[in-house]
Amino acid sequence: MTIQEDREHFYKVISDYEDRKDPSWGMVMPFLNDDELYVLGFEAGKIWQMCDRRDFPDHMLVHAKNVDQLILIANHFNCLTYWDDTASEEWKEVTFIYKSKLLTKEFNGNQRYNGGGTIDS
Repeated sequence: MTIQEDREHFYKVISDYEDRKDPSWGMVMPFLNDDELYVLGFEAGKIWQMCDRRDFPDHMLVHAKNVDQLILIANHFNCLTYWDDTASEEWKEVTFIYKSKLLTKEFNGNQRYNGGGTIDS
């Protein structure tokens, strides 16, 4: 399976889950607290931990409501963010780019820094 096919399959899975078309898809682990802020904080904490290990998110699907918080986390770890919002209105795909990689051109040259801590394609 190619990367593109894998991404398309993943987005189909998310879409099916959101639309409740396929009841076999669900949460791997239920949260004991169904508060939305708890879920968003859990997601942000996971990404903070990844960054602390220098394992930066690469094409990671995250809640759209967490964008501002994740930009703050990226800035703390000296990263820029690249966002792909093609998944859905509720989900965005994020890649953190460590700023030192910009000096070595290890990112897609078609992207540009927009001055706000993020990179546009």
